Amino acid sequence: MSRLTRTASVVALLWHATAVISVEADSSLAPPGHDFPLCSARSEQPTSFRIRNLEYSHEKASPAAHLEFDLLNNSNNLTRHCSMADASFVAAGGQVKSEAWTACDNADVVKIPEAYDVTTLVRFDRASVNLVVNQTWYCDDVNPEYPIGFHGTSDDKVQNFTCISTDTVENCSAPDFGAYLWVYDRFDLPPYALEGLSPGRS
Repeated sequence: MSRLTRTASVVALLWHATAVISVEADSSLAPPGHDFPLCSARSEQPTSFRIRNLEYSHEKASPAAHLEFDLLNNSNNLTRHCSMADASFVAAGGQVKSEAWTACDNADVVKIPEAYDVTTLVRFDRASVNLVVNQTWYCDDVNPEYPIGFHGTSDDKVQNFTCISTDTVENCSAPDFGAYLWVYDRFDLPPYALEGLSPGRS
């Protein structure tokens, strides 16, 4: 094999290896709100959610009730629409029926391994009109090399919860309100994890 042929073969092997191990940014993998200005600073301080357009309905023949609202996270300026149906949302003799969390969109959280997504979980007790919201979100607005994750929970009684009830259905709503939360966990992520970096893509 000539020197020229050997050189060409080495170059081809190096190019193939580079293509296999390349890391490419894929914006579809980056969590929304991660680079919002002051995301990190606001998340480190006492912050709040804003609950908007809250509506509750229960067809009395149904074992489950429906709850929906828009949730604004003031740390990253991200709004999530929550629409859920669950048996735990039905009043049961004045007692809290369940301590289980319900996903904001009633869907199982399915992620590809290298993705980070904003996850929202909800508890609602119809008897006490208490709404608990938990969200996981991410920030790397200061330096993408040092991303941070946060878990935050709000726990509030819904004020001015107004209902119209018939023999078959109950429909309720409430005006918009702020829900203060406490960050119960802050955790560091691998470098550049939120930039949509996807190992193995070429």
